[in-house]
Amino acid sequence: MDADWSGIRSGPLVAGERVSLFDQKGRRHSIKLTPGSTFHTTRGGINHDELIGGPDGVVVTSAKGITYLALRPHVVTAGQRITGAVLVLVLCFLVCLPLAVGAGYSLSQAGLVR
Repeated sequence: MDADWSGIRSGPLVAGERVSLFDQKGRRHSIKLTPGSTFHTTRGGINHDELIGGPDGVVVTSAKGITYLALRPHVVTAGQRITGAVLVLVLCFLVCLPLAVGAGYSLSQAGLVR
């Protein structure tokens, strides 16, 4: 797909692009790739130059030997910041909207109660 049309880019990682780094415990670090820069963690630094030009999903190793998976952030990973309670309210709203729930109705797990 064309990145200008869809906003989703494929191919090698380029400078100026935002990348999510995932460690072995699933922690996510979001960085913007800059040539010559280093992302520093308590587990060692990662050179941006190791990521630039590599494919989406490249695995890099920090200076202290910790491996990180580099992925482009997608809608799914961007939505992980939403807490569970907010997500349930949004989904409930989307389900109830077409049902025309109004005053005098109660919503239960089984359905609408008048």
